[in-house]
Amino acid sequence: MLKIAVVDDEKSIVNTIGGLVNSYCKGKKIIYKLYKFYDGSDLINCGIKFDIIFLDIEMKTLSGIDAAQIIRKKDSNVVIVFITNYPAYWRKAYKVHAFDYIVKPINKNAFDLIMDDFILTVFEKNSQKIALNTSDGSVFLSMNEIRYFYIKEKKKLKVSTTTKGDFIVNENLSDVYAELEKNQFFMPHRCCIVNLRFVKTLTKDRLIILDNQDYLPLSQRKKDEFIKRLSQNILNSVSQ
Repeated sequence: MLKIAVVDDEKSIVNTIGGLVNSYCKGKKIIYKLYKFYDGSDLINCGIKFDIIFLDIEMKTLSGIDAAQIIRKKDSNVVIVFITNYPAYWRKAYKVHAFDYIVKPINKNAFDLIMDDFILTVFEKNSQKIALNTSDGSVFLSMNEIRYFYIKEKKKLKVSTTTKGDFIVNENLSDVYAELEKNQFFMPHRCCIVNLRFVKTLTKDRLIILDNQDYLPLSQRKKDEFIKRLSQNILNSVSQ
């Protein structure tokens, strides 16, 4: 789960960025939790380890620069994006190794570009990956971009992804399952593996419907376990 903090003494700015975070993460199928703060001291005293912090530079009690300096003593890896009215303040951000800055009034396109850079250069880089063999060579996929594996006709194994579409891999389904994170993936039938984060619903006929409207079979003997695992996955995404 992605943990995101927004810190600004203007409630309207906090709400605006919160809305942009929700829109971006929903569109990218990213599980996240948003934390809102209205003062730098509240941020540094909360005791939560964040992945990315959107931090206003000009705040009345504790400035964003001062807050960032304190944060850096505790966490050298968290991504800090400064919020400012004046681009000239960016010079001060070098001292705390800020990732980027965004100027008020906040533009959705500018915000999305910062998030794209963060996901590609930081978040996805640190996510677990799996190497799969294809007829053209090896491909490395993040666990988060895999929807499912499915054995097609002639025992060919298809992998469906959110970023690279669908393609055939030269792998054994059981071997692939052994490498996947079991809190995230489940084998509902001997012919497939599903990423639980992309499951939308289960029909009365035991068909697992995914976010892209593809569907996978669920065996009767695995139904109870599947529902239990899916429920646990949802609870984990909310509580983390």
